[in-house]
Amino acid sequence: MFIFEYIQSLGSGVVVPIMFMLVALVFGQGITKSVRIGLTIGIGFIGLNLAIGLFWQYLTPIADALLANFGLEMNYVDAGWMVGATIAFANPVGTFIIPFALGVNIILLSLNLTKTLNVDIWNFWHYAFYGGIVYTLTGNVIYGYVMAGVMAAVSLKFGDIGAKYIEAEMGIPGISVPQCFAASTLPLGLILDKIYSYIPGLNKVNVNPESLSKKIGIFGEPATIGFLLGAGLSIIVGFDVSTILSNGLGVAALLFLLPRMVKILMEGLVPLSEAAKEFMQKRFKGREFYIGLDSAITLANPTTITAAVLIVPVTLLVALLPFNTVMPGADLAAGAYYVCLFSIIHRNDLVKTMISGSILIVIVYFFMSLFAPMINTLAIAGGYEATGSLAISTGVNPVAGPLLVLVKNFGAPLGVILMVLAGVAIFVLGLLYEKKTAE
Repeated sequence: MFIFEYIQSLGSGVVVPIMFMLVALVFGQGITKSVRIGLTIGIGFIGLNLAIGLFWQYLTPIADALLANFGLEMNYVDAGWMVGATIAFANPVGTFIIPFALGVNIILLSLNLTKTLNVDIWNFWHYAFYGGIVYTLTGNVIYGYVMAGVMAAVSLKFGDIGAKYIEAEMGIPGISVPQCFAASTLPLGLILDKIYSYIPGLNKVNVNPESLSKKIGIFGEPATIGFLLGAGLSIIVGFDVSTILSNGLGVAALLFLLPRMVKILMEGLVPLSEAAKEFMQKRFKGREFYIGLDSAITLANPTTITAAVLIVPVTLLVALLPFNTVMPGADLAAGAYYVCLFSIIHRNDLVKTMISGSILIVIVYFFMSLFAPMINTLAIAGGYEATGSLAISTGVNPVAGPLLVLVKNFGAPLGVILMVLAGVAIFVLGLLYEKKTAE
């Protein structure tokens, strides 16, 4: 247990490069190449996180000002994913979540039910979080692990399906995103994309930075769009001139730097992906494999970041809906993770990405309000009494929400059985969709 707790304490910045170095060694790359791959990927992720840090640095004050202007007062506050991760690892399901989730992954790989080897260990906290809610509802840690296993399995399958879209739109081969929150948005995005294709007018729209750049020149370039977004929102909330310019340049820097950070990351990922394919094909002829990564790999998309900025005022409007009991908070600046797969599924169309993102926000806040008492109980058990009543928006996704409702409404063991059956049904539908689209 100490070993797993120590690994969790290292954080993703340390765990990720070590994991990739070990994976490269397994794939026969030798010590020198493996160390180089691990370091390059680690540097790429650090650069990516530094760039994403700009988003938090410049958008959080804007979000706070908008929040103050709206004058919202709710029973709970969204404490953000970092608190959520801490709570997740602190609950009983989090104790052995790393070996448990890896075990689920290995079993599914061996049965040829997934193509993804998930090395995004840090984000296993999502599985522990959902498992923790079930543990809170039932008082049974085994049921909690069952929920964690279901979410690990469906996330891997969604990762498999999304890999083709990521390669097509971002040019990143051999990579999937089984990160639980982002992966869970995939079925919603695919369903909505199909619906959009039948709506006159909307099915012809494709507003993206590339098309804007061709039509309006410099005003359609990512850096300019970033400046206008940052400065525009700052003007709306009434900041002074220096802050307006600073925020504009900050968001512009974000849109400019992210693609370059991903290029560094790719210098390590491409040789690893090729080595993985060669290694697996020698041993499992005819099979295709992906390396599962954090959804941050997709954030170099200008459409994603543009939508992430625009989704902030949308979130505040959603918070005014009658069912909501949670005040937007720390995860207001996490909008990129909400829409990252939408922008890819919708072929970088900003209009469709914003519509899908807005629908997702409504779903997330509905389930977050529903499960806020359980999340708060989990937080108190994890030592967060001083924070008051809190909830975690990125801790409740469009797939986990309905599964948790089954447990909440029907209790144990019936609710848990129904949750498992629903999870299996989702997984099978994913398999069928994958098979159909591969034909």
